[in-house]
Amino acid sequence: MKKYLMYAAAGLLFPALIALADETPAAPAYSGMASVAELPEVSIIVDIKADFTDVEDDPNDEKLRVEEAELALSGYVYPSLRGDFIAALEQEYEADGGTGTEIDVEEAYLSFLDLPLDLSATVGRRLIPIGRTNPVHPHHWRFSDTPLPLENLFGDHPWYDDGVELSWLVPAGDVYLKVSAGVWNGRSLAHDHGHDEDVHDDHAEEDHDHDGDAEHEDEADHDHEEHEHGSFGEDVIAWDGHVFTGRIFADLPAGERLGLQLGGSVAADEGGNMLQAGDITLLMRWPDSYRRLILQAEAFRFEEDETGADPFGWFAQMTYAPGKFWEFGGRYDWTELLADPDEDGWAAAGFLTRYLTHTTYLRGQYRYSEIEDVEENLFTLQLVWGIGPHSHRLQD
Repeated sequence: MKKYLMYAAAGLLFPALIALADETPAAPAYSGMASVAELPEVSIIVDIKADFTDVEDDPNDEKLRVEEAELALSGYVYPSLRGDFIAALEQEYEADGGTGTEIDVEEAYLSFLDLPLDLSATVGRRLIPIGRTNPVHPHHWRFSDTPLPLENLFGDHPWYDDGVELSWLVPAGDVYLKVSAGVWNGRSLAHDHGHDEDVHDDHAEEDHDHDGDAEHEDEADHDHEEHEHGSFGEDVIAWDGHVFTGRIFADLPAGERLGLQLGGSVAADEGGNMLQAGDITLLMRWPDSYRRLILQAEAFRFEEDETGADPFGWFAQMTYAPGKFWEFGGRYDWTELLADPDEDGWAAAGFLTRYLTHTTYLRGQYRYSEIEDVEENLFTLQLVWGIGPHSHRLQD
């Protein structure tokens, strides 16, 4: 049945694309010289972190690292057709003292912005629009870590996949109302940080005794797996076949300096697993646009078909900006564990951010967490700098 839904989605999309091509003027003949308008927008974003934790054997403890460096290219490839490409180099320290480095294509998609009937579409790889936080790149988050409910479901990296999404901007008067539906491949969420031999620190391996290599590698792999998925180890959602998503988002008029946004999301695969999410955001600007209070909450429930488990989790945050360059706030997380819904974890965090420019900021964050009776005190220093339009922080 769900395969027929996928075929139907493709059947609706491709005639719309053909109609768009028929209505769009032909592109000029190639002249051998690229005009300024044809050059892509280029952005670079670098996220530098230093963690200080009381958890033993954390390989990133008391080390400064470039956690992620992104290269973003974007531009119009045709009238009403926009291409976006974002590649990220990620780095972390490993239990053996070396570094693991991976290059990921996080997003690579084409946007059809002016389809008939007020429709738009994207084709390619994207951060999946489930909730408010997952579709946003972490360097745009107001905090330094991944909220526990998201980490529990997707690991320490936002969920992305390859597929097609169709969106409709519903004509609803003063209400901004958008409805989206997508079909995705259902790729594995076990985020592999690329520990191939060619990206390892080979010198660390050469110093080991051969008799102890196998035992040491097993221990190092185990320690690293625990770290690469954050606090929950290897336990993340395992999709069964294609994943079908839907989202509805409404921005309600609530006054000149007050905004209310509501969202609901769902993702279901061919095997009967389902993820549901809801989000609410309240934004207040007073007495001017630079002073703002943001209250935001998201909740998630995952229903696993095979076991009948349905872990639930939520997080809420409050941030306040007293001026143009400062922002502070707090966040509370709680979630039932995906691996064992009878167990739960919670965390409380406080953060302070100083924006040096619109693309560069310094942040300090403290988080206390308890997961399966394991306590952690974690302090993080973060420096993010960027060049180009993708590096600008998002506006509310």
